[in-house]
Amino acid sequence: GKNALLLACMRGDLVEVQRLLQSDKADELFFVDSSSQNTVFHFACKEGHTEVVKELLRDNRCSPASAGLFRVTPFSIACEAGHVDTVKVLMDDNRVSVDC
Repeated sequence: GKNALLLACMRGDLVEVQRLLQSDKADELFFVDSSSQNTVFHFACKEGHTEVVKELLRDNRCSPASAGLFRVTPFSIACEAGHVDTVKVLMDDNRVSVDC
């Protein structure tokens, strides 16, 4: 099943993401989807929710360079989906490799 942080990231619900990041169970919510090996950050980038992406980048538990199945990164997902604003935010973060 999907957890609350994942669902909030997919919906682009910034207020809920902020609330969940402050909760006692936040560490458990930065999970990897077992089928794709993607994190909640991958899903926020896939949907192009730039403000949610920015919020996740501010959290030290976020791993923006993590690669899922087939070495798919949040950056490559955002590029493929054409989310220009999200791509720009990712390019400004020194933890994100923009090598293609």
